[in-house]
Amino acid sequence: MLRVFGEASGKKEGGAGAPVSEPLAPHHAPVEPPSPDVALTAEIKALRAALAAKDELLAAKDRHIEDMSLSLRLLAAPPQTQPPPHVEKTGGSLWQRLLGRNSKF
Repeated sequence: MLRVFGEASGKKEGGAGAPVSEPLAPHHAPVEPPSPDVALTAEIKALRAALAAKDELLAAKDRHIEDMSLSLRLLAAPPQTQPPPHVEKTGGSLWQRLLGRNSKF
């Protein structure tokens, strides 16, 4: 089985009395939490950015509402063009109009 699987990984070298080696990862000092002033300053900056973004969205919404109001006013306004002139109908048939009213055959 040694040829197929190799030595077991749980087996320690040197037996039970051998010193245990330290892990390879460096041991870092604990990270100190940021001071309250730094945390509050960061929160204030984030809130100011959110407020600026909200103001920008409100301004865009107001512009859109104004554009839509203008469009509705233009659609509701009476047309500026004059209607075509009315064509007066003359009595009689086509032949009478072409030859004149009093013309008789």
